Order: sequence, then C-alpha cells, then structure tokens
Amino acid sequence: MKLENVNQPCFNTTLMGVLRGVLDYYEISVSDAMIYGGTGHAFLINIHDQICPSGPYCWSYDRFYLLLNNLGISMTNLGFFSADNSMDDRLRIEKKVRDCLDRGHPCSLLNMENQLIPGYEDDHFVTSKPWQNHEDTTPSRLTFGTWEEFTEGIHCSFFTYKKVGELDEDRLIKESLEYALELYLAPKKYTFEPYAGGLEAYDQWIQGVMDGYGSELGHWWNAMVWGECRARAAAYMDEVGARFEDSNEEIREITGAMSTNYRLIASNLETVSDREFPTGRKLSLLKDTLQMEAGQIEYLKNLVEIIK
Repeated sequence: MKLENVNQPCFNTTLMGVLRGVLDYYEISVSDAMIYGGTGHAFLINIHDQICPSGPYCWSYDRFYLLLNNLGISMTNLGFFSADNSMDDRLRIEKKVRDCLDRGHPCSLLNMENQLIPGYEDDHFVTSKPWQNHEDTTPSRLTFGTWEEFTEGIHCSFFTYKKVGELDEDRLIKESLEYALELYLAPKKYTFEPYAGGLEAYDQWIQGVMDGYGSELGHWWNAMVWGECRARAAAYMDEVGARFEDSNEEIREITGAMSTNYRLIASNLETVSDREFPTGRKLSLLKDTLQMEAGQIEYLKNLVEIIK
C-alpha cells in the first residue's frame, strides 16, 4: 500500500522536509518559513565539539513536539533501534509502522537522515529520498527483517504523524518566539554533551575549526543546515511582521531588523560552508556571525514582551 500525495522536498534540513510532506498530505496550508519558524527549528543550532555531521539530529525534541501541535499535527516517536535489537524487535516495530500507514498516518525514519515512509510492499518499506544521488545515506527502501540498506550501521528512530487540529497561527507565533528566546538564553535545556547550542554553539564551532575540523564533512554539513534554518528565520520574521502590518509599527520594525540580520547570518554560513575556504577568514566570519546572533536576543526579548 502507498499513501497518495506524500512527497519529501529537497531541503538540507531533512526533518523540515518530512514535515512539509506531512502537512501537504493533510492539506494544511502553511509556508516553508512557517514550518521552520513555527516549530522553532529556524532558531536552533547544535554543534558537536568535533563539528560532527550529527549536529542537526542529536538534540532534545520535547519542546519541538509541543510546538508541532500548533501546526495541527502530532509527531510520535515509535522507538529507537540499533544493531543490538533482536529480529523480534524489528518485526514488532515494522508491524507498528504498517498499522499506522494502514490507518492513513504517514511515518518517517531517522537513520543518518530523516526520510518519509509513505507505504510498503511485500518485503520492504518504501522510503522517500530527499536527494536522489545519496543511496548510502537515504536508501529508497528498507527490507523487512534485515534492514540491509543501512550499510553505515543501524541507529534508527521511527515516527508517525497524525492530524490533531487546525493551524493556530496566533499561538504558534507567540510560543515559537518564546522558544526561540529560550534557545538563546538556556540552550543546555535542549542539548547534551558533547554538543552545544545557542551562542555557545558558535564558541564550540570556532574552537572546532581551530582544532582542525573546519575542512571536514561535518563542518560543511552543519553550515548548510544551520544556514538554511537562518534563511527561513529571516522569512519567518517577514511573515510575522506582515501579520501585524496594520496594527503595530514597533513589531514591524523589530521583525524587519531581525530579518535583515538573519539573512546576513545565513549568507555568512553559506560562505564558511566551503571546506577549502581559508581557516583565518572562516574563523573571522564565524566570530562576526556570533556577534550577529547575540544581537538578536534583545530584539527577541522585546518581541516576546509585545506579543505575549
């Protein structure tokens, strides 16, 4: 069986690509900027002390799950599985995923990347590919029992998605901005060692480049993902400002300034993503970007206070 109209777009932030596909399936009309911004992901950053490419995936999702409800959907973690799990464990989770699909609820997996599971055939799940030429990290199928497509090892979580209500934009904006501020002020609530979030993530990133990790895959991938998120943060600020266009000039001024700054941050991260970019210039740009991020905190404080 296969659910119709379940498609995953080519986003660097594959979790957001999964959500785009789920929201389209449930016919919830919302912009890409609202998905990134409304869940708070546009403001997240998570950097390993060796700038590992796992940064975009290994953080606390608890608050994120709650904010998804404002978009009208729920995301439920069905469990984590590794090579230590038995064949019976695999068969049980496969049945659970098939049962969800049979009820019309899209599913996804996270093993290296987030991939939608829109259906299944006799001996395998069908999985969406955000990038067609990356079969090693995003296989187009998952064979029942063996999971042989996970050639890099099994460290897989499965999720399912349900429609739980209607889009609540007022609550979404308020709560997402509160979360964004908390990501800056209390990042340890949403990260765990050896990762760092908020402004501390930039300190760790800069140290990682100084330690020689700035020309590796993880540096490039973190820059690609977090740069995309900041570009969406800029677009989200534009949408928040437009929502108050006729009622509050101060909100428009704040969101306009934040949008400009987030676009500059996104541009900086796109530049430093080049693994061959000179280390000295890479460090300088990351330090400048840290200061830009720090400057957003006061804007966010004022915005949260006005919109509360």
